[in-house]
Amino acid sequence: PLGHFCELGSALPVPCPNGTRMPLFGASSADDCLDCPRGQYQSESGQPSCTTCPAGTHSADTGSSECEVCKSGGYCQVEDGSMVR
Repeated sequence: PLGHFCELGSALPVPCPNGTRMPLFGASSADDCLDCPRGQYQSESGQPSCTTCPAGTHSADTGSSECEVCKSGGYCQVEDGSMVR
């Protein structure tokens, strides 16, 4: 199923880990799971997509499983979710 991969020789789907997504069928290893881009996160395993960080939060790195609150005195870039002071 979407959000999962099947290792060679196995018919049992394994969920992609938190912080990743798999929007396509046919993934064969965890290496095929795609990191969530900056500004998005995925807190659950086995998902086909990532979620945009809510207003007032950001994820500075790819592969985030959660968003961080923007620090006081700064703002978050909408395009990539990075924190700017």
